[in-house]
Amino acid sequence: VGTAAELESKLAQTREQVEWVEEMIVAKQQQHREIKAQHEKKIRGITQAARKSRLKADPTRGAAPLDLGGSMEPDNSWMKNQAVEGALAQLEEALGPKLQECADEKEMVLALEAKRQALRNLLPTLCDQVVLSSHLVSQKKSGQASAAKVAELMQKHAELKTTLGELGVLVGE
Repeated sequence: VGTAAELESKLAQTREQVEWVEEMIVAKQQQHREIKAQHEKKIRGITQAARKSRLKADPTRGAAPLDLGGSMEPDNSWMKNQAVEGALAQLEEALGPKLQECADEKEMVLALEAKRQALRNLLPTLCDQVVLSSHLVSQKKSGQASAAKVAELMQKHAELKTTLGELGVLVGE
């Protein structure tokens, strides 16, 4: 059975990990907001460049159509398509890796959030374990502790240790 000091140490360590996870989540959320703002700025620039390109390709765009009998107008639809394709290629090139990076970071933030919640859920159990251990140690010193209580506490301690291990908390022997 771990001593009350060991369990209090584990409790403090778990609390520190919860704080670290919370700080990491805040940092990743801020980083996500910054990357999103950069993407929006790039999208605006690319969109503006595409508009300029379309206007260069078709200067009559937005003007009232002239009725020239249809055969007098040059067919410059290929220029429009090239401008749109160029803008789309620029957009994809600029955003492709960043969007994947954003998705990866979002997954990491979600995983950290889940770990934080699991650690928070575990704190009451860890506190109870510390209190029970302290109480049992005092009973053991006075000769009042039963073997069944010691066995029960050891079982709970083992379960808690396993759960902490699954969450990646370093647990000493």
